[in-house]
Amino acid sequence: MWDNRVVPSFITEKDSLSAKALFHNPDTSCNEQVLQSIICRPHHGETLDLTDQALLSSPFRVEGFAYSGGGLKVQKVEISLDEGKEWLYCFRRYPHNSVRHGTNYFTWCFWSCEVDVTRILECSEIRVRAWDATKNTQPEEITWNIMRYSLEVAELI
Repeated sequence: MWDNRVVPSFITEKDSLSAKALFHNPDTSCNEQVLQSIICRPHHGETLDLTDQALLSSPFRVEGFAYSGGGLKVQKVEISLDEGKEWLYCFRRYPHNSVRHGTNYFTWCFWSCEVDVTRILECSEIRVRAWDATKNTQPEEITWNIMRYSLEVAELI
């Protein structure tokens, strides 16, 4: 009963009357994943050896993966190194034996973007965003509910 439910953020306790009503409502069931993208490299807390001349003289590859529910293809991924002012296009690739059914993609899309390592050293954060086949993208800010599910659905740009 408590699994895969997306309830409003004003529900703060599972035992409240409103929570019980909403958790039993079939409309709160979450059967599809929302569009999401994840940065895998650099990983959280990764450090770069600034004495490594090979590292400093070659591009740094930012990498991750993206997925959209309902079999939708991830059509575009971008990263930002300056809090969303400029976005850099990422190259996408799907596994060779991806799980597909017709035009549906039931698999992760791997993405990467090569940038000058000095840009990585100067940025305070790396942001990523993806678009699916219906031109939905991820919300800029995520709102979580009591079950730790994102309340944001992909919004149309």
